[in-house]
Amino acid sequence: MQPFPVLIWNIHGCGETTYRDPCLGRVPRPENSVAYIMANEVRQSATYSPDGLDYLMVSYSFEYRGGFNLLNFYELPNVLPENVQQALREAMERLEQSENATICDTTMRAVQRKLCGYALLDALLRCAKRRQDGAPQWRRLQPVVEYLNDHFAEPIAVETLIAMTPYSRAHFFRLFQTQLHSTPVAYIQRLRVRAAAIRLLHSADSVAAVGAAVGWQDAFYFSKIFKQLTGMSPLAYRKNRGDELGMGEGKVGDEGRDMDIEVSSGGM
Repeated sequence: MQPFPVLIWNIHGCGETTYRDPCLGRVPRPENSVAYIMANEVRQSATYSPDGLDYLMVSYSFEYRGGFNLLNFYELPNVLPENVQQALREAMERLEQSENATICDTTMRAVQRKLCGYALLDALLRCAKRRQDGAPQWRRLQPVVEYLNDHFAEPIAVETLIAMTPYSRAHFFRLFQTQLHSTPVAYIQRLRVRAAAIRLLHSADSVAAVGAAVGWQDAFYFSKIFKQLTGMSPLAYRKNRGDELGMGEGKVGDEGRDMDIEVSSGGM
């Protein structure tokens, strides 16, 4: 079981993936096909080629409102239409070429990842159908996610979040971890660090002022968490990323929402 959906392009060889839930069926994976494998579902893959598989796999997350996977709102067929598979192959090939290229400019690499990511999403949505089911468990967390996205800079009691759902405390934490791949505290930290990073690049505020603006009154603690999640201190982030983007102090930017893409390839 993986926390993110994956696309698998069987370049050579064939196999199939079977979900534990019989309602989800199986996903045949003939040679040169691209298969979409859902997140958070127990499954088992089998290889039918005596020489194994040569494949390219892309693991990704298309975030809706900063947390939910957008594709949770859609149903996709186990066998994707050929025109969709062809569009996916082209996007995955461009992504692999970009990842293997010698690109020193990290901004350019990030742009290429996003371009290919949106091409993948566009292809999948061509054959997707909006879900009509009532209120699956992940949907019942939606008020919590929207509240956190709007109020992350404020003090938030866990009991307030639990009260927005029909779940017990234990069930709430388990479901939050399953659907959002983090605890509520870690999710808030991620939102705060994301907002802080934008302020560091687009304002001349001090580190302490930036930390206070996103919810941390202790500048030392803010710097500690920021470095844990980004790998550098707030000042280093401002200098290094500001230089990369050619941004001066005090500029105003678009906060937007991130779409994270993780790419890997290999043989099996």
